[in-house]
Amino acid sequence: MYDKFVLSARNQLGQEIFRQSYASPMHIDLTLEGNTAGLYFVEVMENNTRSVFKVVKH
Repeated sequence: MYDKFVLSARNQLGQEIFRQSYASPMHIDLTLEGNTAGLYFVEVMENNTRSVFKVVKH
């Protein structure tokens, strides 16, 4: 069983472009459509654990 977690994405300037809370992390699609090519930081927060991933959009 999973606790609620939060998924967010920020651009290189640190501006948050996406934030969503989820009750179950079974399958989540994150799209960067409508955003320019470049580097993005995707953060997953669950309980007191924070993971950050770099994503490059071409």
